[in-house]
Amino acid sequence: MIWCSCPFRRRRWHKKTDDKPKVENRTFSGSAEVRRRKTNEVKLKTRKDNDMNRSKLHLLRNMAALLLCASAASCSQDDMPQTGGTSLPDGKYPLAFTARVEGMATRSTGKDEWAEGDKIGVRIGADGATGCYELNSDGSMKNVITPVYWQSTAPATVTAWYPHEAQTAKDITDQSKGYKDIDFLKATAENKRFNEKVELSFIHQMAKVSYTLKKGDGITDEDLEGATVQIAGYTKASFSEGILTGTDDGWITPTATDCEALLVPQDMTNSQFIKVSINDNNFIYTPGEGAANLQSGTHYIYTITVKKDGIEVSSVSASWNDEGSTGPAGEAIFRVYLLEGHGQILTFSENVTQQTGYLEVKGNPFTISCTVTDENRMKGFPITDGIGKMERTVSGNGYTFTYTLRSDVRLTYGDYAEAGDYYYSDGTWRPDYVADNGCIGIVFKSGAGESDDISAYGGKLTAIRGYVVALADAHDEAGAWGIRQRTESNLPSESSYTPKYNGYANTAAIREVTEYATTDISKPTENGQYWAFKVASDYSATAPSGSSGWYLPSIGQLADIYNLPDRAGLFSGAGGTDFKSEINDGRYWSSTQKNGYDAWYYRFNGSGAEAYAKSNDGGNYLGPSYVRAVLTF
Repeated sequence: MIWCSCPFRRRRWHKKTDDKPKVENRTFSGSAEVRRRKTNEVKLKTRKDNDMNRSKLHLLRNMAALLLCASAASCSQDDMPQTGGTSLPDGKYPLAFTARVEGMATRSTGKDEWAEGDKIGVRIGADGATGCYELNSDGSMKNVITPVYWQSTAPATVTAWYPHEAQTAKDITDQSKGYKDIDFLKATAENKRFNEKVELSFIHQMAKVSYTLKKGDGITDEDLEGATVQIAGYTKASFSEGILTGTDDGWITPTATDCEALLVPQDMTNSQFIKVSINDNNFIYTPGEGAANLQSGTHYIYTITVKKDGIEVSSVSASWNDEGSTGPAGEAIFRVYLLEGHGQILTFSENVTQQTGYLEVKGNPFTISCTVTDENRMKGFPITDGIGKMERTVSGNGYTFTYTLRSDVRLTYGDYAEAGDYYYSDGTWRPDYVADNGCIGIVFKSGAGESDDISAYGGKLTAIRGYVVALADAHDEAGAWGIRQRTESNLPSESSYTPKYNGYANTAAIREVTEYATTDISKPTENGQYWAFKVASDYSATAPSGSSGWYLPSIGQLADIYNLPDRAGLFSGAGGTDFKSEINDGRYWSSTQKNGYDAWYYRFNGSGAEAYAKSNDGGNYLGPSYVRAVLTF
């Protein structure tokens, strides 16, 4: 038998009804035995004739196959693929694909989604011809500008890039208005075949660097607002057929709003990297080993604390859209730096491997469990650097901390409060209620809230661990907010809802207003005073030292209190009372000013944040609201 490999498909032969063996239908005379014998003789002769015909047919088919193989064998070795497949006819099998941007997100500054008509370049194999395709906004093929075809049945790597046109020595120094035009993308799909649709997953080729400025010793808010930041790296980028290169060193201006910049991948270790200009001073950050080895598709996040005499910088890395260092968060490998000295016997989940100096975590979530003593009820392992969230569950003396990460993180063992903890008059807190300890409130927020900072507390706090809501209303009655037809210049005016945690700053500002000192809390609707602020500040439960003292919460703080899980159960469990919801529509004043006429309140009947008259200024505008005090610890 001769075997050959040829580019022709074997044809299947199908029998037709007319091809079936035929038996002559004849009638014979004589006895039954004679008739049977003669009939069998005819059948036998018919079978022999049919067998002969089939043999001739098979012979003809084999000869045709040999001729086809001989024709294929006449091709030169140069025409045959070198990877084990067989050649395909030119122009017979076009590339079929879909395209998506890895980690798709909505960010106007970068290229994180397709626009109608975007053009990509495509190549099959290392040396294949270059094609050009126009995309729909969903990543499907819209128009074929220059097609590419499969040349072999062998598997091959499909490479694609965006933009299609080559970018040569493109200036990337000014990214203040965004970086969409320099967000180069590349997709690599390995081991693909001619008869399948290829999914092209595009990866960002630049490295993303972002920063957050924090105020340190000797620096004011005004100083920080006037600071400028620049990032060093290649100032010219070239991108052609998926290959990215950089030239010319210099300073790059990040985006004005997001504080981000794209850099050509490079190792900035022991090089000037970040420059902060503030108060006529230039402070330079030079990263050490592992702090700035910039890689494609990776997001490097820097926290810069600016002090009067210099800067301090900490960093973590994540994926482009903060979804993990090596891909989606559920599949990523993270490093968790756990500071020593906690003195606890810890149990980790199975996806944690202890390495020298850090924990290697494969995928989300991961857990840390330990058994605590009574004096360690306030302790935990909160995230102090990096992106992620932590939840604590309690079972008797057992604590389990569950983490979902978006970057490498640092964990620091120390005082930790979680929403739902009971807060006591001695400044301690714990997840379980102890009747004799003097509970005065419920923790409704762990860590610093949005826009809040210890500088607002006039030295009362050294850190913000959380926020506490009082167990009861500050006054039995509902009353006015403050003076109407007066815009408090030392309070921000919020025309729409804001999540800011600036209740203490707002209250502190009102306490400086002359009319605050003469406010009579026994007259809730009296004009010309600041009743809501006064009753909140004078709440009867004694606030412990080391806290802010009681104050009127912002509208953002009230919203978080409303959404506190099992709020009613927590209050009743400590002998407190939940917020009113049916009486007076459950309106509670916030310290947030809308304008000269109105202030914000929250309706605990489920209606959410609204604004109405601060007080009755001679008309009939006042919508009296209740007051519930909060504190920061």
